[in-house]
Amino acid sequence: MGLFCFCLSAVAQVKDSRNRVVSTIVADGLAQLPAQDLNVYNQVMDELAGTGNEGISSIVKMYNAAPQTQAATFEYALNGVTSYVSANDKAGMREGVHEALKNGLVATSDNVKRQFLLSQLQKIVTTDDVPVLESLLNDKDLCDVALTCLCNVPGDDVVASVVTAGNAPKAVLAYLAAQKRYTAA
Repeated sequence: MGLFCFCLSAVAQVKDSRNRVVSTIVADGLAQLPAQDLNVYNQVMDELAGTGNEGISSIVKMYNAAPQTQAATFEYALNGVTSYVSANDKAGMREGVHEALKNGLVATSDNVKRQFLLSQLQKIVTTDDVPVLESLLNDKDLCDVALTCLCNVPGDDVVASVVTAGNAPKAVLAYLAAQKRYTAA
């Protein structure tokens, strides 16, 4: 039984090439921000993105828990890592960041923080995000940024389903149809 528990804790403590666990990688990365130069910045973003959902979720949780006056470091880190994984050659690192942003969006009720998380999500939005985004189109505080996210969703099928469902104000749906050049509307 003891060996089993040891194996589970070893699996849960994923380490990087410098033998650091995720929480240490995140703490080290946040401590280096803002970065001294572009090389350090890219290294920090690569390490943070490499922590996947676990590491980015911890940053999102810290961000959501922080008073707005103390959120700048977390915003800087989240903006940086989201922009970093939005590059075509970093697509393999995108899923963990995406999930952490999406879960963080659902976990907070602070609309200022939700707007920020949506602004990051729009860089790596997928068709799986449509139900969450569509549900925000009737929220006056979040509608604009949710609409921008929807405009960035790849493909036209998603837009067709949102527009034909008609669960948002007509002006919002018209804007979405125009931005995506959905002429069937």
